[in-house]
Amino acid sequence: MGKMPLWHPRFLEFAKFYGFNAYAAKVRHKERKGKIERPFSWIESDLLPREPLRSLAELNEKRR
Repeated sequence: MGKMPLWHPRFLEFAKFYGFNAYAAKVRHKERKGKIERPFSWIESDLLPREPLRSLAELNEKRR
């Protein structure tokens, strides 16, 4: 407990270039993580089908 995160040097360069500060959120801290992760849950459960898509056009049609 109380350990500092180990950041990949290229990620820190990326963050500096795009002007944001990286931070490690606490485990199970929903106020810091849930707003970002929730859309991915929707994509996985509702948008993407169980069977493979035949084309990009088919994915775009499903998205609409």
